[in-house]
Amino acid sequence: MIKKILILLKYKLINFTKSSLIKRVSNIKTETELTYNEKPKISAIVQFFNKRQNISSLINALRLAPIDEIIVIDDGSSDGSYKDWIEHLTQPNDFLIRSNDLYEVRTYSRAIDLARGEYIILLQDDDIPPASPAWVEEAISLFETFPKLVILGGRLALDLLTPDIVNPGEDSVYKEEGDIAGTPGVNKYRIIKKPKFLTSEANLPFMFAEYVNRAPMFLRRKEVLDLGGISQEFAPFQCDDADICIRAWLSGYQVGFYNSDFLRDIGVGGMRLFNKEVVPKQAMKNWQLIYSKYSDVIKSKTLNALVAESNSIFDKRLE
Repeated sequence: MIKKILILLKYKLINFTKSSLIKRVSNIKTETELTYNEKPKISAIVQFFNKRQNISSLINALRLAPIDEIIVIDDGSSDGSYKDWIEHLTQPNDFLIRSNDLYEVRTYSRAIDLARGEYIILLQDDDIPPASPAWVEEAISLFETFPKLVILGGRLALDLLTPDIVNPGEDSVYKEEGDIAGTPGVNKYRIIKKPKFLTSEANLPFMFAEYVNRAPMFLRRKEVLDLGGISQEFAPFQCDDADICIRAWLSGYQVGFYNSDFLRDIGVGGMRLFNKEVVPKQAMKNWQLIYSKYSDVIKSKTLNALVAESNSIFDKRLE
């Protein structure tokens, strides 16, 4: 009887040792995963709030792309997301910032200061990158082709126009007619959903644009910081992307638009769900700020002329 017990204990010990060894081996990381990259080329920054269901899709897509550094801003999630991010962000150049309802203008700015990449990618929690490295590889090739390109967007491009006046007895409400959208007395713009040209070098759909909105939004880190970074006068959210694009053009740089093929608006929750009353007021305030700063270059078509001159180099036009 004692002999059987000893044999059983020995068997369990052997199996425990084997399972522990297997577990240890499976947790061994590659040399690349264990080494901190002092000079990453590409840093991705994810603004995140209460989209726990999107974490796996986001991190898997980012791991497939040639991204050297991942910075996640968990801006006060209450759905368990923060704990999940801890489990996923396990590499030396992975960072998790916990903030409390600061919103994107403040948090992106703080994260850009932390990032070390030559290029920064600004991402949002409800936009899922494709399961392919192409969206990053193509973006970097565009930066290398156009040395003055400092901002590249992959969502929409917009041409800024002078807002319509509010007629007597008429409500100032948002409306779209064809590719023109806006709210009388507040804003007006032309929406461009697809790039209009092909680059001669790689036949990539691309165009220069007055303004691109997030996400993704690629930045040359040094040049954008030299411009003053994301302006905090637009905090906590809305229109800071328009402002940085206009400042880039007026400083002699260029802004571009390309196809990124993201899945959009995945999941319920986030800023617009929890701030239904605040968002319209903040949007109106910040659009008024945009036009107070830049109405002259919008009305005079100065901005439009800079973009048109840049686009004049393209021979291949997409229909």
